[in-house]
Amino acid sequence: MMAAAFYAGKEYGVARSHGWNGADTRSLLTGWGAPHNGVVSSETEGQLRALMLRLGQLQSQMLRLNAVGQRVVEKLNVDSSEFDFSELPGIGGPPSEHEGPQTLPVNMNRVMAVLSRDMAHRGVQLKMLDSMLTNAALKKEAFPVGNPVKNGRLSSKFGWRIDPFTGRRKFHHGVDLAARRGAKVVAAASGLVTWAGKRGGYGNLVEITHADGYVTRYGHSSKILVSRGEIVRRGQPIARVGSTGRSTGPHLHYEVLLNGKKVDPSKYILASI
Repeated sequence: MMAAAFYAGKEYGVARSHGWNGADTRSLLTGWGAPHNGVVSSETEGQLRALMLRLGQLQSQMLRLNAVGQRVVEKLNVDSSEFDFSELPGIGGPPSEHEGPQTLPVNMNRVMAVLSRDMAHRGVQLKMLDSMLTNAALKKEAFPVGNPVKNGRLSSKFGWRIDPFTGRRKFHHGVDLAARRGAKVVAAASGLVTWAGKRGGYGNLVEITHADGYVTRYGHSSKILVSRGEIVRRGQPIARVGSTGRSTGPHLHYEVLLNGKKVDPSKYILASI
């Protein structure tokens, strides 16, 4: 059995040193079940079959991990040399004077150890890639995009205008989007609701704080659909169009702030994902 184990370990090591790419695990075990000195017990055969099955399962999992990892690397367009799923992970260290008990022949343990080590390494790589994907998705969703009111018509631009209540020239810090009363207002980006209630001339206001310094405000709502402290996703309904506060008729007053400064929402309304 020791000789058979040595053969399998040697074959697996050769395969891995040449960029092991999923060769049939059974080829590594050829000869393991052959009689050694003319005698192989049924118990030994059972152990070998169990090991073959386990190694085959590990190999299959490795192939899936490699395939998924490679697709994610391509999707993220990151440096493939940092996440090379065809290469062995670099490991090492000085020899230890203390050795653990060997429940299997040394080369069989080596085969299993290499597979387990590679799977652990792939797991770490995939976890890092998943984190990068999540961060990229959140960053993308934090950017305000599109019209918060479907079919909303621009009724007042960002900038200087004649105030409809005083007749004087006054700066308008958002855009007004005329729409029917009760029309759905959606979040332009994912974020945290930091205000949901009445606020002066805004009437019923929803304010959402996003990543990267963005804040969006939705004023004059007839009904607020979210609560302060709630996490919302882009496209989620947050309010209904109304005419509360300082308003001449049903519309949405929409503001975008970047790092505390009010900016023209028009370019964000026209932006695409």
